[in-house]
Amino acid sequence: MHLCAGSQSPAIAVAQTLLPRIDMEYEVAFEFCVVIFILQGVTTGVKVTVPEAVGAELGKSLLIPCTLSHDGESLQSLSVMLVWNYKNDTSCCKRLVYFHDSTRDITESKRMNVSNDLTLHIFKMSFADVGSYMCSLSVVGHGTSVATSKAYIFSAPTTPEIIIESNLTESETTQKVGVCHSKDAYPKAFVIWYQDGQALPEQQVQNVWTRQKNQLCSLESVLTRQITRQDNNARFHCQLVYNMSGANFGWPPKEQNINSTSVNIVVHYPATRAMLHVQGHALEGNVVTLECSTDGNPQPLHSEFYRILDNGSRLHMKNGRVGNRLLLYNASRDDSGEYACSAAGLSNLQATTSLHVYYKPKGLVMPTPQHESHSVAWDLDKPILSHREEIRVRLGKSLVVHCNATSSSRPKYAWKKEGIGMAGQVVSLESTLHIKKVSYKDSGNYTL
Repeated sequence: MHLCAGSQSPAIAVAQTLLPRIDMEYEVAFEFCVVIFILQGVTTGVKVTVPEAVGAELGKSLLIPCTLSHDGESLQSLSVMLVWNYKNDTSCCKRLVYFHDSTRDITESKRMNVSNDLTLHIFKMSFADVGSYMCSLSVVGHGTSVATSKAYIFSAPTTPEIIIESNLTESETTQKVGVCHSKDAYPKAFVIWYQDGQALPEQQVQNVWTRQKNQLCSLESVLTRQITRQDNNARFHCQLVYNMSGANFGWPPKEQNINSTSVNIVVHYPATRAMLHVQGHALEGNVVTLECSTDGNPQPLHSEFYRILDNGSRLHMKNGRVGNRLLLYNASRDDSGEYACSAAGLSNLQATTSLHVYYKPKGLVMPTPQHESHSVAWDLDKPILSHREEIRVRLGKSLVVHCNATSSSRPKYAWKKEGIGMAGQVVSLESTLHIKKVSYKDSGNYTL
């Protein structure tokens, strides 16, 4: 039976089914061949052995060694007859090679050859070469020995191509998720589907193998399963596990695998709630963005925004609305308050949030009463003293300078001094700069 047919089996199971089984019909056929090509005798002093099975890739060479062991004198001085025979599932026994003394006959000399160690070489393996090969050796006076090997052929599948359905929706019933295609496999491979790296149950996969004109196998593998919103953006790929010829004369076969690309799916599902978020840091003077979204997919095309006033009424915010976003240009602290939104077509789903617009410190530096004329204003954009005045203090006296600042959050202070051998050294982290017993080393420029 051609190995494109039949139900799906694991790769290891495929390998097991390939193990040679010589039934009674084969044995009778081979005995018939022996009668034709070899004089009957008893295997007494000579014995040949061949591998139980061999394998090769399609189009590559196949080697079937035939090893001889014997008792007594050297075979070089004896009359030896070697015959290689072949039989497949449909044909009768066919002689391929015949050696007897000086007589040499190779039926398909362009495709086959026998080396001095009795190994049969088959070049460019094809499906016509799959079958049983029998090495028969007859030595005059020593008897006859026969051994049979089963030859198999392998072909690697092409890289599977995955196609994901485009209209997947959350559903309590199963639906077709995707299809994997491959071709040129022999024998058929074992197919595994993965979601986010986890193998999916075989029950969710239906595989159809088709025999191609070149006798290789093509695959259509369909994944069918229930889809939920948790599957949105999940990544799927399929893997083919197949057998190729092994190391020792191609047997036992070597298991290999090949993967498709990984593709994410998009699942559509209804919304159950709305959310309103403030993007980034709401700072006075900047553009503040409020975004309305839902837990559904896809998101609504646009949303309506409202300002909730102190009396509980709502002010429809039309200016600055872009899709699902509300843009407050040149935001000020007066924009702080409660906001609400509703997604288009989902008026029953609304969300609210509190907006707090932060603003930078604003204050006044006030020296001691003796120096009130030296007050310095604060620069809003650059937190340093924008106006520098010279304050004269008697040597040994104390100097106290206060800074009172207001902001949306508790301000942090840092008094820095620039003087001889100093470049912006912090001298105080308090709102008050207090210098006791002023000395010459206290001279310099102080900034806040």
